[in-house]
This record gives sequence, structure tokens and C-alpha cells, in this order.
Amino acid sequence: MKKALILGCSHAAGSEMVDEPEVDLLNYSQDHYGYCMSYPAQLAQLLGYHPVNHAIPGGSNDAMFRIFESFVNPYKNFEKPDIVFACWTGGERTEVWDFEEGAWIGLAGGKTNFTKTIPDDIIREGKLIPEPIDNRNDIVAYQKQWITHHADRWWGRMNKLKNILALNTMAAQEKIPVINLDSFGAVQEYNFPDTVYRPLGQTEFCNWAVERGFNNTKSGHYFLQAHRSFANFIAKKVDPKYHADNIGKIIAE
Repeated sequence: MKKALILGCSHAAGSEMVDEPEVDLLNYSQDHYGYCMSYPAQLAQLLGYHPVNHAIPGGSNDAMFRIFESFVNPYKNFEKPDIVFACWTGGERTEVWDFEEGAWIGLAGGKTNFTKTIPDDIIREGKLIPEPIDNRNDIVAYQKQWITHHADRWWGRMNKLKNILALNTMAAQEKIPVINLDSFGAVQEYNFPDTVYRPLGQTEFCNWAVERGFNNTKSGHYFLQAHRSFANFIAKKVDPKYHADNIGKIIAE
């Protein structure tokens, strides 16, 4: 089966979906339920793909581009995806490489705790471990500085635009189609070129779920019903040429 690479933050990773009362874990482990049942994972299956979910809770657009580049880098010998579901997050987020810890540290406004990610060839799903971080005070100071100077400012939005355009440009060179979606933080001020395929335009998952009254956690994450409904909503909007059976048409165009 063709594979869909999923990139994004906690919403694409299905964070806290497992906390829903009476959640059915018959076919899934507790650690991987969200990765398998989040809206992009369900969308992938609706369109005929096997989801390969590399979303990172607290992740950034910088991390999304970094991970995608790993898949198409000829020196890393990874299997290229057949399609990418890029679930963009807020422009104010970023990540830094912590040399002391040997891990990527995500900087995201609103996070009360940090999560470091165990490095491997690429950052894969489920590879997250909590604190302690020995140099936590340095990281906290860096995050405060980053958020103060980037959150909700034009250079934060430009950073998001940069990553969107870079990922889509590189994917086009590799003849890999990309479905661009927004979990939250859509860039409202700008129009994207036609080469950046956005079937929902400015519609965001979080706002969409709020408008329809879906239940959410204190952290703002949503449960299965919201993810399933949003996946179905997207599937109806996706141009038929992006379906698995017609992928050759995209590459030829």
C-alpha cells in the first residue's frame, strides 16, 4: 500500500485522544492510539494510504521541514513517501538542538513542561521522554526570549511561510504531492501560489472543532469524534487527483 507521511504537532499526533472516557484500545496500544487515530491518519486511510505518522507533540513548522528533508535526502537512504499530509502549526514555534542532551528541544508557547526527543536518524513517533533536562533553566530562558520576540509577530508568520514554501518546493522537485492543512495558526494575510495545494484554504482544525462544539481536554486537544469528522470533511474537499488511484496523474502534471 502507498504510504502517507504525516507531519505536524500534537493535533496531528492525536495527543490526549487516549484520555477519552471508554476509549477502545482493542487494536491499539495506549502510546500509539493517537498516532493511528488522529485526523491526518484517518484521512490517509480514507484516501487509500498507509499512515506513517511523524508528528511531534509541541512540534513546529521547523521540525516538519527538517523531518521531511530527512525522507528525501539521498544520503540518508529513507523510503520516500508517496504523499505528504503537512498539518501546519503556529508560526511562533521552533526547535533547537541541545548539544548537552543530544536531543531536539521544541520551543512552543503555552507548554508548561518541555519534552526532549531521543534522536535517531529521524524523529519517529512514540520516541518521546519527559523531564528531567539537566540544563532546563537555560532552555526556559531561551523559550521566554523566543516567545517574547516571535509569538504572533510578522517574523513568526514569515517563518511559517518559509517552511510551507520550502517543503512544497522540495516535494515538487521529488514529485511527491503534498496536502497542506492547518491544525491551528493559519496565515490569514497571504495568498499561496497554486502549487501549494490547500483543499481547506484557511480552515483550521481547532477552530472548526470549536465551532461545532466538540469536547476537548484542558490542553485544547480533541477526541475521536472530532478527528473522525474532520477527516471526513477534508476527504470530501480533496481534489480527486490526489487520491491514491490517481497519483500518477499528479506526477505527470
